[in-house]
Amino acid sequence: MLHAKTVIVDRHWGTVGTANFDYRSFFINYELNLLAESPELNRELAAGFDDDLRESREIHLSKWSVRSWRGRAGEWVARRVRRWL
Repeated sequence: MLHAKTVIVDRHWGTVGTANFDYRSFFINYELNLLAESPELNRELAAGFDDDLRESREIHLSKWSVRSWRGRAGEWVARRVRRWL
């Protein structure tokens, strides 16, 4: 699982940090992101993203729809407590 928060725009500027794109991250939590116009940093971020993409696997609706009851129960619980996570 990847939990990085990175963005690269036109390989010109990039950001990496702890903030999610949500209300809690913007107004409640103490979050920090670095915004940079660094070709070197942006190359590294892009390479990391490409590596992650190669190692990822696609989730198909047909397989996701028949996931275990434990998976469904965990998702149900996570939805109920997501504001505290």
